[in-house]
Amino acid sequence: EISKDNEYLDFYGDLKEVKAYIKLCINFINPFTYYFINNALSKIVDVLDKIEKDYKEETTLNYEVKSVIELEKDIQELNSRLNGYQKKEIIDNKISTLSELIYTKCLRLERSYYKLKKEYKFQSYLNRLNDYFYLLSDYASKEM
Repeated sequence: EISKDNEYLDFYGDLKEVKAYIKLCINFINPFTYYFINNALSKIVDVLDKIEKDYKEETTLNYEVKSVIELEKDIQELNSRLNGYQKKEIIDNKISTLSELIYTKCLRLERSYYKLKKEYKFQSYLNRLNDYFYLLSDYASKEM
């Protein structure tokens, strides 16, 4: 039995919430036009599933370095695409708004992760995840 104010429950709930919002975002994106975003979001959900399993079963899965590298590539892809839109007007839409919401949820997920006071093996990934959704929100408001 776990107390309702348990830090693990906060982390687990935040993790589930972020995954649900990302899956919703995937449903709003045209997979043919924005395949690189759809692909990146699907990879993110897979990594978050592994993080959930890792904490649920208290295992140690070795995937963090590879995941950070892949996420870094996706961030670079968004950055390179954003460079051409510096002067374009920003228009909020479903994807940009949802991405901004996911960004704020990722910030909360990262804070709840630190409260676990366990080994910070996902610190880099969760931090870069914030950056990805910040950029995605910006990209979506200019491109989509």
